[in-house]
Amino acid sequence: MRENEKVHFYKSDDGKDVVIKLSNYDSKLKSNNHVMHEIEQEDNIDDKHKIEVYHKTMNQWRIVVENHPTINFHYIDWIAVQTNFGLHVIQIGGLKEPVADFSLSKDEKIDKMYAYCNRDGLFTRTYTPGCAKKLD
Repeated sequence: MRENEKVHFYKSDDGKDVVIKLSNYDSKLKSNNHVMHEIEQEDNIDDKHKIEVYHKTMNQWRIVVENHPTINFHYIDWIAVQTNFGLHVIQIGGLKEPVADFSLSKDEKIDKMYAYCNRDGLFTRTYTPGCAKKLD
């Protein structure tokens, strides 16, 4: 993605539908004939939604939401990373550990990490060089 460009996340009034809008041409998104609202993207990690990043080998990365429930009515729906090249998304869902492995291109760098909890909404963390833990 170009510098200063961001991905836009929108949700429906009932909070059940989430849309990732990659282009922003000021058009309105609708769900059930209601306008969807943009979700704020401020870094907002708490103890239950702590996003951790692990560096595996070469350009292999693992994003984990640690200590989060994995039951069928409270879970991480998806995990995404925004890079200088674009957005990568992996769906997780109920009864699965909130872990996502990403293989990035040679010159691709992580800018921001996202996790969407089906009950608590969007959680974000800006990547800072050196914050990744080493994963054997």
